[in-house]
Amino acid sequence: MTTGNASNTYSNMSSSGDVVVGGVQSVTVPAGTFDVYNVTTYPRGSNQNGSVTYYSDKVGNLVMTQGALFGAPFPFSMQLKSYKYQSGSQTISSTIIIAGILLAVIIALAVILIVRASRRAKAQAMEHHEETEYGEPERVESRYQPPPTPPQPPSKP
Repeated sequence: MTTGNASNTYSNMSSSGDVVVGGVQSVTVPAGTFDVYNVTTYPRGSNQNGSVTYYSDKVGNLVMTQGALFGAPFPFSMQLKSYKYQSGSQTISSTIIIAGILLAVIIALAVILIVRASRRAKAQAMEHHEETEYGEPERVESRYQPPPTPPQPPSKP
């Protein structure tokens, strides 16, 4: 159990008082059953007309509040009916999932571009092969060789 002083300001009204944090207990409200910390708040200098709030880590907020608000003589009670709580770890995991999907799309696009380039190269090679095989005849060098020039007599000095 922890005790201390608290001071809160709500819009245009303020309060201060003593706070006692109790242990963990189980509380059932319309939204379900939760393990909660019970926090009791008393107006400064009094141990009466206090309020008890029940905080749940699972919900990330108050599950139930009972007592007198700001020392008012009439009682009140609030209970959680439903909740949707997302911790930061789900945000990180969704970011990782989105990054994985983007990476897969980039890899797929790269594969498509490589396959297209490969097909174009094969098509160009086939066109070149067909031109040389069936297109214009290849030029053949002539086998005619001119006769060798006769040796020149040595010149006289």
